[in-house]
Amino acid sequence: MKNILFLFFLLFIIDISYSQSGRITGKVYDKEFQEPLPFANVVVAEMDGSVTDFDGIYNIELDAGVYNIQFSFVGFNTVTVENIELAQGEVKELDIYLESAAQEFEEVVVTAQTLRNNEQSVLQVQKKSANLLDGLSAQNIKSTGVSNLANAIKSVPGVSIQGGKYVYVRGLGDRYTKTTINGIDIPGLDPDRNTIQLDIFPTNIIDQIIVLKSASADQPADFTGGIVDIFTKDIPTSKQFGFSVSTSYNPEMNLVNDFRTQDKSSTDFLGFDRGYRNSPIDRNREIPNPTGSESGRIELSNLTKKFSNSFSNEVESSGMNLSLNANYGNQFDLGKNKLGVISSLSYSNVYTHYDNFESNIFQRDNNRTKYELRKVQGRNGLSSEVNTQLNGLLGLSLKTAKSKYKYNFLGIQNGILNSILMEEERIIGSDALFEQTGNFYTEKRLLNNLLSGTHFNADGSLKVEWKVSNTQNKNHEKDFRTSAFDIQEKVLEGGDYNLDLTATGPPTRFWRILDESSNVGKLDLTKEYTLRGRKAKFKTGGYYSKKERDYYIENYIFDYREVTGRIPGIRDGNPSMWLQSANILDPSTGEGTYFYNASSKLDEFNSDQTIVAAYLSNEFEFFKDLRLILGVRYEIYKQNYNGYKRSDTTLLIEPFEDQVIDEAKIYPSLNLIYKLNEESNIRFGYSETVARPSFKELSNASIYDPLTTTFFFGNLNVKPSFIDNFDVRYEKFYTSGDMFAVSGFYKRVNDPIEVVLYSEIVDDSFQARNLSDANVYGIEFEIRKTILENLKFRTNASYIYSEEKMDDGEYQGRLNNAREAETIDDTRTLQGQSPYLINSSLEYFKEKFKANLNYNVQGKALEIVGNGAIPDVFTMPFNSLNLNIIRYGGEKNNIEFRFLVNNILNDTRRSEFISPQAKETYHFRKLDVGRRFTVGVGFKF
Repeated sequence: MKNILFLFFLLFIIDISYSQSGRITGKVYDKEFQEPLPFANVVVAEMDGSVTDFDGIYNIELDAGVYNIQFSFVGFNTVTVENIELAQGEVKELDIYLESAAQEFEEVVVTAQTLRNNEQSVLQVQKKSANLLDGLSAQNIKSTGVSNLANAIKSVPGVSIQGGKYVYVRGLGDRYTKTTINGIDIPGLDPDRNTIQLDIFPTNIIDQIIVLKSASADQPADFTGGIVDIFTKDIPTSKQFGFSVSTSYNPEMNLVNDFRTQDKSSTDFLGFDRGYRNSPIDRNREIPNPTGSESGRIELSNLTKKFSNSFSNEVESSGMNLSLNANYGNQFDLGKNKLGVISSLSYSNVYTHYDNFESNIFQRDNNRTKYELRKVQGRNGLSSEVNTQLNGLLGLSLKTAKSKYKYNFLGIQNGILNSILMEEERIIGSDALFEQTGNFYTEKRLLNNLLSGTHFNADGSLKVEWKVSNTQNKNHEKDFRTSAFDIQEKVLEGGDYNLDLTATGPPTRFWRILDESSNVGKLDLTKEYTLRGRKAKFKTGGYYSKKERDYYIENYIFDYREVTGRIPGIRDGNPSMWLQSANILDPSTGEGTYFYNASSKLDEFNSDQTIVAAYLSNEFEFFKDLRLILGVRYEIYKQNYNGYKRSDTTLLIEPFEDQVIDEAKIYPSLNLIYKLNEESNIRFGYSETVARPSFKELSNASIYDPLTTTFFFGNLNVKPSFIDNFDVRYEKFYTSGDMFAVSGFYKRVNDPIEVVLYSEIVDDSFQARNLSDANVYGIEFEIRKTILENLKFRTNASYIYSEEKMDDGEYQGRLNNAREAETIDDTRTLQGQSPYLINSSLEYFKEKFKANLNYNVQGKALEIVGNGAIPDVFTMPFNSLNLNIIRYGGEKNNIEFRFLVNNILNDTRRSEFISPQAKETYHFRKLDVGRRFTVGVGFKF
């Protein structure tokens, strides 16, 4: 990492002279098949010409002036672009699409002013691709004025962003969406997600984003909603160096005086802990018993003193959010070859604060005539978080006459410091009311190296691509500390804080350590040929992936023995009293605070997943205007689990090793496009895909969430879910960049994996299980319309209906808890499926000014499946209205002033228990996120 950062900064300070002449560059495409045209002729009137390389890229250096350029290729109509104005030192990008000479036009003459490259490249890909897809080009992202991918991708039909960073497609949850970078899997900071967080990518390093909604044989089989493929730039068209800084203010979260925090490591501001929070003892060490020998008590007392005395919170004022980004890119001539460099370094520090955090559990009354719910557990109080993130991206590309080699590095360092002070009420037979203090720190790290190569034969008809990738991922939850006091007497009678460990539970400290490695290899061969006089394309290739995870938990419980009188600090509710030196176990008397190891071997495992795949695919024109892609993919998937299991006979914990999944399957796919005319198409797609359980779901581990005080239990019986996908679409494109599209889709989900309540008598524990089959139906449309010359309107919407048949246990539980006159069906919606999505934006743009007003909302989705006594929990719609304004300054518009307002409507993120005919609102979780105002400035050199 240090070497990468050194190289990054070295590139910044190298002074490279370059010609002050201008340059015209771009790509020449085959308009019908959207493939680059290698070795096409590019001629400037009355001057020597040039030819495109194997990527279809051309470069022409010219003095300032006005030029006409002619583009031609054997078998294609010639295109001449007139009146191209080039300033001194300017780099102008023009992409050209040549049509087959079968169209019987001798030459097409256009003016430079009619070429609109900001959207045409991706629209042409959409128009000609046999796959059903949507996308965004770099020019299109730039026109919207957004600064990162998470904000940009919201304009894609059927796409929504969860938590400001994770992408969902067609309202389906994370399990059914996949994110790839440059065509290969890269896990994110949360290794149990299929999607990587998109807010880490600055838009200036992105070439395009493609969202595939219908599968093909060359894509991984484990996606259903869509694949979001992010393509980074390889060789920049010109030297670029930029720097930006921004700060944001949320009245609810920034500069607040009751911000909770904790003692810190000296490196927290860089997103990592320097070892301050490491476990002080060996997790395999045997802990003495406080009732044992005096020598044992001496050892136990000394071990207890090794733990830092840091159960309590500190209070300070929160700061302003800060974001910094620097990026550099250039290309260099190495003889006849080209070297490209692109890099980015980003830093962010974000404060999140909820002074009214709310989390509850409700259940139905035993009296079936009562419709309102009763509270079982409630939490309310302060939750404060500082999220620090450091990201580095580096890309190196070497391009020769017939090959291109690329190296990409992605490094993410993330530290999350969270402190809470909650008042919790539990109603279990008799009421319990207590105050809980919590200090949590999570350190995440992702290091990915990707090496790839692309090779062509002499005429460009054969392409060989290979990619190898290694990812190291760690997620360390370090020294999670919780402590609680009984305050029932204090609240009701004006008394003091009290210790009642039966009601509050004892103080705890635990470490959850997750380390994961991933290796991926991919090989693709593409051969263009002629079939019945028409252009066709054959693809074949192989894929290998292996992920391995090591996971364990250290869990220590703190208790006290026969303390005479009250321990000092209880009266004031001071959690630090537990480990004050005067209160730690006295070996001579056996009185005081001590700890014991409550870790379970069940929470320790090593697991690995292996995928070996091969595929065949053929794209051809079946008859005039009808093009097909037929493909088959064969995947062998194995998952091994090496951990512990409780014996069915003795109930003792014993080692357990098993191959929990051994699956070999063929995944067919069919995509076709029928061209109605030059502007419109009809598409159809069929594919079979799979959704597989994650490492934590297919385990024996139990995972505790201290913020919500809930548990997740692994399940070794979960199996993959197979999905049949059908898509149909009509689309029409206009020369102005406008378009209209309407799509329909159907998905048959076999044995869907869902997270449900662990049992009917447990209301705070969840588990992944296979349930009965489900059906998903949907329709979506998109409109892009230029209202005025400088004003564009976009909107897309999706309506989705899902239906899942309940298993017998769930259905019977709902029947047993039904209210009078309530009708219970044996079906419900699919977990995580939103019934609708709406994305709309209004864009205004001039030479030095851009404004973008965007709105998106996602319908309520089933978050937690109830058990009859506990109603279902739904994530409620969040109406997100945001404004983005950019003003450019400087002679070359190289200074950028940015102003953003997020959540203009001041909506609240909330999840609710939904019970028919109940009139009150029952929150499972409620977060007042507030409005955020951001100002920033950027410089480009």
